[in-house]
Amino acid sequence: MSKLIFEEHDGFYKFELNNPRKLNVLDEEMVDSFKEALSVYDPEANGLPYIISGCGDKGFCAGGDVVSVVKGIKEGKDFDFFFKKEYELDLRIHNNSNNYALAHGIVMGGGLGLFMGCETKLLDPNSTLAMPEVTIGFHPDVGASYFLQKIPKRWRLFMTLTGARLNAYDFYHLGLSDGFWSYENGINEKALNHKSFTEKILNENGPEYRASFEEKHLCLEPIEKINSIEEFDQWCKSISGNIDSNPWLLSSISTYQKGSPVSKVLIWCLFEWCVGKSIESCFDMDLLIAKIECEKGDFHEGVRALLIDKDKLPVWPDSDLESVKVRLSEELKVFS
Repeated sequence: MSKLIFEEHDGFYKFELNNPRKLNVLDEEMVDSFKEALSVYDPEANGLPYIISGCGDKGFCAGGDVVSVVKGIKEGKDFDFFFKKEYELDLRIHNNSNNYALAHGIVMGGGLGLFMGCETKLLDPNSTLAMPEVTIGFHPDVGASYFLQKIPKRWRLFMTLTGARLNAYDFYHLGLSDGFWSYENGINEKALNHKSFTEKILNENGPEYRASFEEKHLCLEPIEKINSIEEFDQWCKSISGNIDSNPWLLSSISTYQKGSPVSKVLIWCLFEWCVGKSIESCFDMDLLIAKIECEKGDFHEGVRALLIDKDKLPVWPDSDLESVKVRLSEELKVFS
């Protein structure tokens, strides 16, 4: 069974990620198939729009198959054997026009890389979105440092440092999606002409979710004045003991506190560095940071603890942010 379904429909083409048992995680086979199908289709010459979607009712794409990546590196493959191909695919999608992402359910990590590359980005109202790489000793890659430049600092840093889960309405209010579609109603011309459905959803649920978004936005206001990862760390500690704080805020901060210290330092540096950079430069930096994370062991340990042994007890090489900066003093020069 192919992990990518490529079909011609009346008026559009469809690329459907087809590994629903694993929430359509991207592996090398799927990425290779996607790139090959794009070459056959040739969107610039064809003229018809194309749609990216995910098979199964659980989600669009839960990210890259990092277990396979770690195993491949242990078998002797270069650290970037998968990442290079994934970033090339993402960049190609970014550079195409007249393409649509119709996402639903879980949309995380590498799934967001595909979603954000499309010209028109639509979410099922029940979608959950996140960049949770801090939990596995990695960083929000797939060009996130480029496409998250458009949102306020408080959201950009909080999302990436804590792996905070956002709903479809949060994404819409941040300007990261263009509207809504219904997974239940299927992929068709009506889904592409989404304005009436978007208006319906916003009329039905808009006020409630707008208020929720504004509450979160207010909770994150102190981040606008935070100027270092150490200050962010202290702010998280001050919030974590306050049981009256917003539950979403507390849950996200709890995830941050369990995350890799190396990831925290690198994420902070990346999102300070990225402002004004081109998408190509951001993908180049993604590869440089991935090399650091793979060589220093955090990525391997994070994937082991969360996804291989599943003990959820990673033993990070560093216990605090200061020791990270000492150990990575040479590597951190890539941001200067």
